[in-house]
Amino acid sequence: MLSGVRTAAGTRARRPLFALRGGGGETGAGSRDEPLASARTHVVPSAELPTLQDGLDATCKGDTCQVSRGRHSFGLPGPFMMEDRSLRLRGEEGSWILGRWFSEESEVNMTQLSLYADHNSDTEGDEAMRGRVVQIAASSWVLSSSSIQCVDGVSLGVTERSTVEMEECVLGGAAALDERLARHAIIVGDHCKVTLRKSTITWCKQFGICVEDDALL
Repeated sequence: MLSGVRTAAGTRARRPLFALRGGGGETGAGSRDEPLASARTHVVPSAELPTLQDGLDATCKGDTCQVSRGRHSFGLPGPFMMEDRSLRLRGEEGSWILGRWFSEESEVNMTQLSLYADHNSDTEGDEAMRGRVVQIAASSWVLSSSSIQCVDGVSLGVTERSTVEMEECVLGGAAALDERLARHAIIVGDHCKVTLRKSTITWCKQFGICVEDDALL
């Protein structure tokens, strides 16, 4: 028996009603079906890309978005939306991204980044994320040496046959204080697969991992 896991009947998440940002539009740069051009590394912030949002918008398939040390936000209200994109992100030690993410039919590879969100910093449109820092649907994410932390929410929601692989990652609340706890670290939907290697679940009010029927953990 796996400690911290419960089986619960879940409800299928509705697709948030937001305009797509990033990748140049629904069929723009970053689409997984586009041929690979010369791979580039986009450093943010920089003279050409002063904000994180600029770097993510400029990153195409095969490129890397390199996030410098410090705290960064998207600069636009609502979660960062990805649809049919391939995105590779790398962070320097001490790189934090503040805000929420929604991924649909996308592939993401993330290394050495810390993601964080709480209700006090939410903007218009974030309420549709239901407290999740990252919500993925029909997507594939690979994370290493990264963290996803939140306050009174859920670090990661996995739905619609998505797969997630995490190695040496931390998920859960921001601190061991009542007002800094997460509700859950991970909610895994049916027909999804989550693989944890050398990873840590911390500081949750309820269950660290909530698994719905037919999920693989």
